[in-house]
Amino acid sequence: MGVLDQAARYAAQADAEAVIRRVLRGANVALRFRGWVDTRLTPRPGQRDRTADRVAELVEENAAGPPWLLVFEFQARHDPEKLDVTLAEAGQLRLEARHGDDRRGKYNILVALVYLRGECPESVLDMTLPDGRGTRHAPLIWNVGADTAGETLDAPHRLVGRHEGVDDD
Repeated sequence: MGVLDQAARYAAQADAEAVIRRVLRGANVALRFRGWVDTRLTPRPGQRDRTADRVAELVEENAAGPPWLLVFEFQARHDPEKLDVTLAEAGQLRLEARHGDDRRGKYNILVALVYLRGECPESVLDMTLPDGRGTRHAPLIWNVGADTAGETLDAPHRLVGRHEGVDDD
């Protein structure tokens, strides 16, 4: 892992709400950061050992639905296999990660690709039939280089995931 990836993981750890707020910008959801989750799963012998860069647990403001796991993958350069890898990570977490007192509840899973340099050239893995059935994997994308420093610094502090024009009060 390169120094840019390490710095991005460190920054996300240091100010999780700011990073999550930016990744969710435009998603029109009100999710609150609950904490970081260790999702290292023990693979079967011979399988790959996959660990996401960071995984945040999020809950809906009105607590209406199950909590979410937001899987972060920080990219210093494009990896043509990353959509496939994150689909596998999301599937594995959906299958194995549990929440609640009885540890029986399944999480909703979201993936975020954060491009530290360049832009994500392919943001959707669409394996659906013409009628829409099948599998579609569409991660949240943040091309960091496309943001302006002024816009970022001037943005008012809001709750994670709140969309523009909604107060925190």
